[in-house]
Amino acid sequence: MSSSTSIIAPSPLKDEMGNVLDDTGCSFRVWALFATGIAVKIWNADGTTQLQPMAKDSAAGYGTDVWSVYVPGVGAETNYRYVISFSGGSVERVDPFARSIVFPNWTDASQDASDARSVVTSRDFDWGTAFSAPGWDELVIYQIHIGTFFNPNPGGASKIDDLILQIPYIQSLGVNAVQFLPFVEYSAPLSLGYDPVLPFAMERDFGTPQDFMRLVQALHNAKIAVLVDVVYNHIDVSSNNAAPFPYSLYQYDGWAGDPCGIFFYGDDQMDTPWGPRPNYGRPAVSQFLSDNAMLWLQEYQVDGIRFDSTICIRKRQGSCGQTCCGTDIGVQRNFGWELLQNINNRIDLAQPWKMTIAEDLNGNAAITSQTGGGGAGFDAQWDTSLQGVLMAALTQAFDSNVDVGAIAGVMQNPFEQDPFKRIIYLESHDQADNQRVPALIDPGNPQSWFARKKSMLGFAVVLATPGIPMFFQGAELLDTRPWSPSPNPTMMDFSRQATFPKLFQFYGDMVRLRTSARGLCGRGLN
Repeated sequence: MSSSTSIIAPSPLKDEMGNVLDDTGCSFRVWALFATGIAVKIWNADGTTQLQPMAKDSAAGYGTDVWSVYVPGVGAETNYRYVISFSGGSVERVDPFARSIVFPNWTDASQDASDARSVVTSRDFDWGTAFSAPGWDELVIYQIHIGTFFNPNPGGASKIDDLILQIPYIQSLGVNAVQFLPFVEYSAPLSLGYDPVLPFAMERDFGTPQDFMRLVQALHNAKIAVLVDVVYNHIDVSSNNAAPFPYSLYQYDGWAGDPCGIFFYGDDQMDTPWGPRPNYGRPAVSQFLSDNAMLWLQEYQVDGIRFDSTICIRKRQGSCGQTCCGTDIGVQRNFGWELLQNINNRIDLAQPWKMTIAEDLNGNAAITSQTGGGGAGFDAQWDTSLQGVLMAALTQAFDSNVDVGAIAGVMQNPFEQDPFKRIIYLESHDQADNQRVPALIDPGNPQSWFARKKSMLGFAVVLATPGIPMFFQGAELLDTRPWSPSPNPTMMDFSRQATFPKLFQFYGDMVRLRTSARGLCGRGLN
């Protein structure tokens, strides 16, 4: 886009949603299906505000229900909101596409989010030499929660700069990939991450978009690939059925024809165990989620994406509690399935070397089948079968009760013929949030020799099994505490490395054996 010193509505920059900076100002564009008018409210450096009317526009994938304007003199870190007029009134909303949000009135005591504002952010970053991730058959994934991994000031959220300082620790484990739990703007000061409110906005408590770019670059410089976790099965609008968050997508443009507004379904397809489901059958919402996936891969240069609970993207909730076992999303067409196919097709067309992983947990081979044959097109999916038989064995008090044949069967026979279409693990964040492996093995004394040796044995089996192995932060330190980010965060206790040095060394040695010995990266056992 050529720079301009004049306000231009609609913006001359085509198709780009959200805020986009150039040398002299900023373009703003937003989708609002039922708006009768929109203006962008901009906070000037001196604390005053300006209100700039936007004009009706169009954008690829979003149709003609789009508004935009180019405003000169706007720079990075400028705060703004949209003032959206509709039949019957007006509302002020943050930008669904903004990369960062601030809460000027927020304190731990007030928790006042009423003045939430979007932040203009630069998308420019000098990435240097392009990173080449390890092959999928060579990966060992280390799961990290940014908010609890490292913090020199216990009790608060871990910051990205603090995490960058811990990269040597991650390197000492030998892992060549990290997977971050979700860290977009969510509904609590510190959260597990699976309650997203604004999928494009980084959790500001952790840092800025530029900070995360520096983290990705630092990990790449350490030869570690980066995977991120996205949540498209629901988007939060409130907490515990309380009033909707003023910064959420709830009734975004004032329209209440569906209970939560234009971004969400309005019938039984809205229900999930955690919050309202996005309306995949509305093309602009589908495009919104697809653009979000590409954001991580292209703007932030990450190497892969893990999709949370894809079964709740493709199926209604039904009657099964904390999962989804109802009928397909859509009538005659499964719009959730089509969303997954379209995102995977788009990634394969633009960056086919980057990995997509589904958490479906339903043993469905179609998840990793090619879209041309009707599959969802994922490269791999989480497989709990090894974890199930291993934990059944490790928690037995007597060896005579262990079913070694069941373990061997899962090791040798993945439910798909290609073992590298499965992510295997002894423990993920879901298990750690309940009870850690050593505490399951020996509840009375989870630091006992018995608990230590069996934990090590379980990890060794995972690392010796064909597939893509993964483990959760703290396992290498024999962390026995149930992991939780709130209300009292379970921070990593690095002092345990000195308490259990041989166990820590074992984890690192097993990972290095796995990644350096071609035989352990093979598809067979013998």
